[in-house]
Order: sequence, then C-alpha cells, then structure tokens
Amino acid sequence: MSRRGLVNTRPFARKRKKYSLKRVINQAGISLPTFSLSLNQKVKTILSRTLISSILVICWFFFLIKGVFFKATFTMKNVKWSEQTIATYEDIDLFNSITAQIKGKNYYMLTTFQKWPILAKIQKEFPFVQAMDFQLETGNTLGIDLKFSEPLFKVKLGEKMFGVRGEYLFFEIQSGMQLGIESFMVDTPRYLTGTTSLSGFFFDVSVQEMMDLINVIQKEIPTMNRFVYLAGSKRFAIFTQTEQTVYINLNDEESLQEQLTKYHMLQQYYPSIQRLATIDLGSLDATKIIVRKK
Repeated sequence: MSRRGLVNTRPFARKRKKYSLKRVINQAGISLPTFSLSLNQKVKTILSRTLISSILVICWFFFLIKGVFFKATFTMKNVKWSEQTIATYEDIDLFNSITAQIKGKNYYMLTTFQKWPILAKIQKEFPFVQAMDFQLETGNTLGIDLKFSEPLFKVKLGEKMFGVRGEYLFFEIQSGMQLGIESFMVDTPRYLTGTTSLSGFFFDVSVQEMMDLINVIQKEIPTMNRFVYLAGSKRFAIFTQTEQTVYINLNDEESLQEQLTKYHMLQQYYPSIQRLATIDLGSLDATKIIVRKK
C-alpha cells in the first residue's frame, strides 16, 4: 500500500530515463558546435559528389550524341531531288537557292531545327513552294522532295506561261512542267507576244475579279474552250466549241450578270444563233447586242 492507500501494481518496475539529443552528444564528449560543423561538412561532401557525377553524366551524354549524330557521314555535301519534284517544277534558281542553304549542315540539325527557317526563307522568293521533306541518302547526300501550291490560274503571254497565286505572286512555268497542268488558262492577244512578265497585267482587272469572272463564265457558258483577256482594257473574248466569239466588257454601265442575261435571251429567242460568228454583249447600252454572222 502507498501512503495514499493505493496499491502499486508495478512495485519493481524501473523508471525510464529520458535522453535528449543534447545529452547524448554531451555524454559522447562532442560539443554541439563541433557536431553541427561535422554534419554540414558531410552534406557538402555529398552535394559536391552529386554535382560532379551529374557533370560527368552530362559530358558523357554530350560526347555520345556527338559521336553518334555528328559523324562526318551526316554532314550534307550533295543534294538529290525527287523525281516528282523535277517533273512538277524543275527550276535551276530554286534548286540552287535551297542547295546553298543545305550544304555543310548536319542532317539531324537540318531535320530538327533548321528545316522550317530554310523553308520560310525560300517561300519569300518562291511563294508557291508549300512544303519540303528531307531524306538521308548514301554518300553525304540529302534527298529533297518539294510540294507546290497549284496556281489559281495560268496566263499565256506568247510562248511564255505564268502561274498566278495572288495580286503580286507570279511565277513562270516552263514547257513540260506538271505544275498547273490542270489549272484554268487565260490567253492573251498576239500583240502581247513580246511581253516577258506580268508586271502591270492586272492594272485594269484585279486577280480576284479575274477569278470571279472565270468561275461565272465556266458555269454560264459551258461550251467555252478558250478565254482571252484583252489586256489594257476590261474586255474579254470567249471562244466556244460552236466556233463563236462572245465579247464581255466589265464596265460600270452594265454588270456581268446583265450581259449574260442578254446572251441567254438571244439563245432562247433567236433561232439562227448558231449562224453567228461574234456576239458582243457589252459594247453598247444594256438593251443592245452587236452580232456578226459567219
């Protein structure tokens, strides 16, 4: 029994001593400042070793990449153009411009980082180049395949042919090229045979107006087989499969639709229309047509 009359259930149990970190350090004969200094030194040693290991791994990885991806065999010295590229648009100026930016460069750098800047630079001079694909060939050779945007329409000036992509986006199409082979062709009179470019060609009629007219005429006069722009004016000559020539004038006095309405009325109410050689819809006022028999 205890003094208060309570029974001690564990009379022989020893009381546990509480130990603090400070007491353990003091019993070991180590002062606290010395212990902290020793701990900091160990942390610094571990961090230093980790940093050195990381640097060694990075260096090893760098030399591995350099040894694998930057071999001399991956330095491009020659260019090989795909057969499709040559058939579509074989232009020596375009090819030389691309080759000058390819030679001496690493294949993996080209395909990963340099391809798009090169394409953007090429498109400033050749805006109809749409895409550029690379393929590694043997003998330090880079295979290149170009994709081109089709012209909105073509313009024939004498013996020359030009593709039109916009108001100031023109490019010459040499004979035998497949680019624009199915595009609509705008022909011109013989007096423009000596013209060598489309500079000023769309002064009276814009590219958009030309496109709108082409779309309407193809629908309204399906027998058309030749479309001639009389450059220097707003007049057009449409040659049909029935050996007729229909003249249209994009003037401010009479709209295109009004002129085509007169043409359809002539087809409906004039039985001898097949005997007419020319039908001039826009040279006179809105109620008159000039015709000439064959």
